Parts: sequence; structure tokens; C-alpha cells
Amino acid sequence: MSSERKHSATLSRAPVASFQRGGVISAQEEIAALQVRIAKAESERDSWRVSGMQEKYLEAYSMVEALELQLDLLRQAARLGARS
Repeated sequence: MSSERKHSATLSRAPVASFQRGGVISAQEEIAALQVRIAKAESERDSWRVSGMQEKYLEAYSMVEALELQLDLLRQAARLGARS
């Protein structure tokens, strides 16, 4: 995987995604989409762990951690947005 592709896979485009698609996506929809990505990443991580390929497992583990962080930040932003 190229470093550019890895970078784009890791970083969320949530702040601009709703504008790029030409519509408005609710925070709940973004959260649900991120939860799906996390589930897929966890499955991949677990597959690499079972296969014994440590480097791939660690990459997948890092991806899960990054996605979970994005989810936490998105939830915090949604809570703050609901308060205002």
C-alpha cells in the first residue's frame, strides 16, 4: 500500500464529506458509517493476528485505533453541536 493511500485511508474526510457529496449527512449517519469501517477493520486485524503475520496485524491494529479515535472525536463534535 502506498504511503499516500495509507494516509488517505487513515484520516477521516468527515468534515468535508457531506459537502463533497452534494448533500448534507447527519452526524448520526457519519457515526454509523464509521462504526461499519471499524467493524471491517477489526475483522481484518483479527484475521492478520490469526495468520501470524505480525507486521500486517500491527498495521491493522493501528487502523482500528485511528478509526476509534475518529469516532470518539465525531461523537464529541455531535454532542457539542447538539448543545448549541
